[in-house]
Order: sequence, then C-alpha cells, then structure tokens
Amino acid sequence: MSPKIVACIAVLLTLGGGLGCVNSGGDSAGTVNTGIDDTTTPSMPQNLVATAMGSGAVSLEWNVSQDPESGVAAYEVYRDGELLYTTTETSYVDSTLDPETTYSYGVLAVNDADLVSGSATDTTTTLVQQDTTPPSTPADLTIVTTSSTTTRLTWSASQDPESAVANYEILRDGNLVDTTTETAYNDSALEAETTYEYDVAAINVDGLRSSPASNSVTTSATGDPGDAAPIGINGAYFLPWEPQVVFVDAFMTSERLVTYRADNIFARTDVAFPADENGYPLEIPYDPDGAGSSPAHVVRTRMAMHEFIPPGEYTLFFNGTGTIRLGNASLVDCSSVGSGSCTVDITPSSGGIVLYILESDPADPIRQISVVMPGFASTYEAEPFYPTFIDRLQGMRALRLMNLIRANHYLCDNGFASDDAACLTFWSERTPLGHHDQTSLKGLAWEHMIDLVNAAGVDPWINLPHNADDNYMAQLAALFHQRLAPERRIYLELSNEVWNGAMTQEDYFINVGVAAEYAPGDAPEAGRRAFAKRCAEMWEIFENEFAGEEDRVVNILPSFAASAGESVSLFNALEDPQFNPNGIEAEALAIAPYFGAGIASQILANGEENTITVDEILDRAEQAVYSETQVFTQNHKAIADDHGMLLYAYEGGQHLVDGTRTPALVDKLIEANRDARMSDITRQMFDVWFANGGDLFMYFDYVRRPADHGSWGALEWQDQPIEDAPKFQAIRDLVDEFTAD
Repeated sequence: MSPKIVACIAVLLTLGGGLGCVNSGGDSAGTVNTGIDDTTTPSMPQNLVATAMGSGAVSLEWNVSQDPESGVAAYEVYRDGELLYTTTETSYVDSTLDPETTYSYGVLAVNDADLVSGSATDTTTTLVQQDTTPPSTPADLTIVTTSSTTTRLTWSASQDPESAVANYEILRDGNLVDTTTETAYNDSALEAETTYEYDVAAINVDGLRSSPASNSVTTSATGDPGDAAPIGINGAYFLPWEPQVVFVDAFMTSERLVTYRADNIFARTDVAFPADENGYPLEIPYDPDGAGSSPAHVVRTRMAMHEFIPPGEYTLFFNGTGTIRLGNASLVDCSSVGSGSCTVDITPSSGGIVLYILESDPADPIRQISVVMPGFASTYEAEPFYPTFIDRLQGMRALRLMNLIRANHYLCDNGFASDDAACLTFWSERTPLGHHDQTSLKGLAWEHMIDLVNAAGVDPWINLPHNADDNYMAQLAALFHQRLAPERRIYLELSNEVWNGAMTQEDYFINVGVAAEYAPGDAPEAGRRAFAKRCAEMWEIFENEFAGEEDRVVNILPSFAASAGESVSLFNALEDPQFNPNGIEAEALAIAPYFGAGIASQILANGEENTITVDEILDRAEQAVYSETQVFTQNHKAIADDHGMLLYAYEGGQHLVDGTRTPALVDKLIEANRDARMSDITRQMFDVWFANGGDLFMYFDYVRRPADHGSWGALEWQDQPIEDAPKFQAIRDLVDEFTAD
C-alpha cells in the first residue's frame, strides 16, 4: 500500500504561534484483498476549509473526492498525526480542543481498494475562550429499539445563548461511540437481548460540555426484520369510539374541542374561538364580543368512547394556568399555575371520558393535555404506545396506515370539491404532531405513525392523500427518511382503491384525466392514466429522497382484484412516455383478494335470510376462497410475472357484508365471523394465496367491532383474548410458523 499523503490543515487557536503540517506517512501494516483490480488513487479532497467555531471547536469541510474505478469508501480525519475520525461525510466538527492551542489536521480519501488520495492545506485562527456557561442538557432523550442489533436515539436540541452548540457526544455504557450535529443517532452492532446505558451531552463551540441526558434500552431477541412473516395488517380508523387502543394517553383519541355555555356546561354553542397552532383556546371563559353582552363560553371534548380501555385511576397532565374538569361517572376539577396533574377514577363506557377547560389564563393558556391510563404515568412520554397494540404485531412485516391517515376521507385545502381536478392538499395543512385533534379527517400526525412502526418493529405501508401536491410528497419523504428506523422499508401507495366508485378519489382522477384529455371519449381510462402518471411522479419523489437507499422504498401499483383489465391498463400507462417519461417502475402489483363478497346478496336474492344457518354461510365462505381468492390471485400473478414484479395483497380477508343491513342476516354474518370455523377458513385463504405465488398479504383489518356494515376486525377489541378471536388466531398461528426458529 502507498504511503498516506494527508490533506493537511493547521488551526491556530491563538493570535500568534507557528504553523505546522503533519504527514501521517508510513506503509500499512498489512494488505486487504478487496477483489477490486484498481491501481488509481482517489482524487484529493479539494477546497479543504477550516472554520474556527470558538475556543474549543473547529469545523472542517471539503469537496467530494472522485474515484470512477472503485469509488470512495470513506474519509479519514487526522489531528497532529493521529487518526481522529472516519466518516463518509465531507465535513467534521472537532469539539475536543483546548483554547489558545495550535493543531494540525489532515483529511484523506480512501477508496474500496484501500488506496489513498493526495493532500490540501488551509489555516484559520480562533479567539481566546470567552464563554463560561455550558449548553443546556439535551431534553427528551428517547430510545427506540428497532431490532436486535440497532437502536435509534432522538432528543431535543440544547440551547446555548452565549455561543452555539457545536455537536453532541453519544456515550454507550460510559464510552464515547460517536459525535453528531443532528438530534438523532442510530447505534448499530449491538448484541441481542442486552441492556445498554446511553448518555447524550451537548458540546458548544468553546468546548464546554453540558450535563448529559441519560436513558437505557434492552435490545430484542435475535431476528432480522427481513425474516418477518410475509403477513401484515391494516390499522383501523383512529377515532374516539374505535376499540383499537394505540396510545396509553387517552386524550390522543379526543374529539375536536367545541364550545359550551359557561353558565350551563350542557348547552353546546359551537362558537369559533381564538386558538393556538395546536387548537387549544387562548382564553377561557371566552367572551366573543368582549363586552359581556353574550354568554361566555368554555370548551369540551370527549375521548375513549368505548368500554375497552383499562378501568382505574387515570392521571391528567397539562401545562398552563387554569382549571380542567375531567371524568365520566364522577367529575374532578383540577387547577394549576404553570402546570398541573390530578388523578381521577374512570369506568370505561360508550359515553367516554369528558373533559372541560373551565378556565384558561390568556397569559399562560392551558395546553399539552394528556389523560394517561393506569400504570403508565411515569412512562407515557418515553413509551407512548399501548403494549398490547405493539405486542400483537410482533413477527409481522408491515402495518398499513391507510385508515390512520384517513386516506378515503382526505379533503381539499384549496377550496375545491374533493373530486375536482384542481383539488390540492398542502403539507402545511396536515395534522401537526402536537395538535389536540388527532382524530380529524386529516388523520393522525405522520410523526406518530412513524414512531408507531418504529416501536412495533414493522414496516410502514403508507397511503398518500390522492390530492397531495409535489411539496407534500417531498416533505413526507424527507420526514420518513429522517425519522424512520434505518432498517425499515416503506411500502409506498397512492390513495386507496381509486377504481372504487364509492370513493371520491376515483372521481378525482377521472376528472384530472378528462381535463388533460388523456383518453378522449373514455373517462375511466383517462382516470387510470392520470392515476398511473401520479403514481410514477410520487415514486420518483421518494426515490430522489432515498437516493442510494432505493431498496428502502417499495413502489406499489394497486389494482382491482376482480378486473385483470384494470391492471393491464395501468401497466400500459406506466410504459407510455406520455405518462411516465422517466420510466419509473413499480415493484409490486397489489390487489384485495377478499372472499365471500357476494354471499349476502345471494342469500337475500334467494329469500334465505331467515332460514340459512351459520354453518351454511361458512360452507359458502369456504367455497368462495377458491372461486374468488384463488382466481384473483392466479389472474394477477400472471400479470405481475409478465412485468417482473411481486404480487401483494393491500387488503384481504372475509367480505361477509349485507349492503341492505337486514337485521336477521347481519346477526348471522357476525356470528359466522365469530365461529371457530372462521379460523380454518382464514387459514385456507392464506394457503391458497401463497400456494399460487402471492407474497406480502395485508389482512383487513386489525381491531374493529362488528356492525351492520361488516365484521372487519381480526380482533373485536384490543385486548380480546386471541383464543376468542378466530380470524386473529389464524393470523398469529401463521406468523408464528413463519418466524419459528
């Protein structure tokens, strides 16, 4: 190996003194057989610039080196002839310096054949130390265990009003493992089932170190997420009355705050009130005209409107000065100055938990409310998700977020009708992370959904709003890139069932396609072409964000299971440069191979609703696995094979639904879903799917009570015993078989 010629830079930390350059020199102690026949060194790092950030820190920046034969593998940073840091970036902050001291730096590029570059030099001078106050401790240090070997840390930025924060030190079990200028860090190469202690400290530009923030984590048992079962599940709607329990903070399910009379808190008034960016009122009681001539108003909401949350002592937390009334069977008033907490006994009921803001000081309004379930008051911030929700996803590959983002209900932000070709959705109008109303038609905040899949150790299957503009897509791609655990993949789908005439999004794409004259005289075809075009544009936006990591994004082309022609038309559009000029490709065709969709209508047509037995309904459901699921799978597998891609099920399961909602038949359909035979039939569905070449299957859906519009939930409530839930029992049994050692 050739001697290392180091890009050299001396940094003068006083107003005087000499300048020196240290050559690391020497040959390597051994050789590395890379299998690359390369004899050309990479180009040297050009335009090496040092910026003195204070008396104790120096920032180094340089241009990318070039190596067309084998590629640049890394850059090595030297200080005073000693290796300081190895990085794939083109910058580094050294924050471990003494004031008024001269240092010599070197930076070299190393390629994949272990050859090194030439050198460059520069100088800079810092002032003497003037700051004596260290930065604040990093706040909200949170650790997410993402696998048996990887952990993700996040924290809030430290503050330093006298100078500036240079970077953060990451310590594992007391040993420095890295530094970063970001407020997040992925630690890898960990041991499975091992507890680690982490400290994060901020270093300012004068080298002063904050007190560390601390947390600990225990890694999971050995298992690569890529080895998860090819089975996932659709999350149900995130609504106050749905028995899917996602968070341990019941306030996350609250309805929008609305006004009631202050002198009669049972009299709803629906008056608009001034609010902060998260929807909390700026003043309560609120007097609209300020003259006392009209009634003053308080605000009220309800949450957890079902009987499936844990009973017991709930803890109310909030910031601000004022009074909150909380409870259901009995109400408790909780007042505070600055911040407050109170406890109240809750008996779960369909009436939910009621919360009033009775008083809120305009100088310090009430905000950041949480109503935490029993047993989680000390952990709800670091571990916000309900354990059973997380635990029952273990071993699955993905969670489809379509219902949580309300993809079927997303409205326009620019005043047009949601089926209008001009309808747009803007990133600025999404549900913010801290907003009190996470159950609106805008869906749950994306940040919560990313944190949820990170905590569960499953991949997100995301459905972007049908009318999202380019900026929305780009911002969402960037958010996932920054926040999603590094080993997780994204299954990327635009909207949901745009072929379905019951959905607004079908009309939207038809109107876009007709306006653009994509298929004159054929409105449905124009809609399919408009949809394919927008899919390709979305995929390209995400691929640009994940450049170099394209395998982390799986482009999904959704289609109609009962129409092979739908899939053929979509592929034809993607292969047409008019609609896909850059040739962006889908990686999986996705359908919804339900079984039993026609059984209820057949029963009604035959006049059998009062005489048919549950066993007879299940007999027909079993037959439908072969006449529907199997046929759908075979037809679309052939199309997917023709285009060299996988076949996925974005939804699937039983489809025993009576569109007329005839009570006698609805009751029998619900009973059929609860019958033990449904477990065997669900397993037959999976067997047929996989035997005919299907890959990832996303069951629909996770937790939902049966009703006259269908028994969609694999579970009827979050903590339902699995042995009493035949559909979920079949799912878990199959997942366990796939993931068994």
